[in-house]
Amino acid sequence: MRVFMQLYQDSKTDAEKATKLQPDPLPGRNRKAFEAALSSTGNLFTVYSTDGRRRPIEFSLRENRIEVQTASDLLALTIALDNQGKCKIRVNKGDELDGWQVRKMVLEELFFD
Repeated sequence: MRVFMQLYQDSKTDAEKATKLQPDPLPGRNRKAFEAALSSTGNLFTVYSTDGRRRPIEFSLRENRIEVQTASDLLALTIALDNQGKCKIRVNKGDELDGWQVRKMVLEELFFD
């Protein structure tokens, strides 16, 4: 649960930063904005574009993993320890990444395409 909530808090900060990086809109148009919203149950959060033009990214807390649904993939995240004893996030039983690397992998297309 702790890793899930950290991903949520960091994704929320990323969404705020990505919004600030958007260029000034044309006259009569709104600036593109991004938000992260946590469900009332606390086991799902979504990162999305407020203009609705891109598919949102959904993070779901499951019994023994976090599932991330992107526009093109369903990823399974689990907790791992590296050889130095540092907590990492394992993606699809493969790469062991830091939280920022996971967020970059799943949010970059939403923010910058």
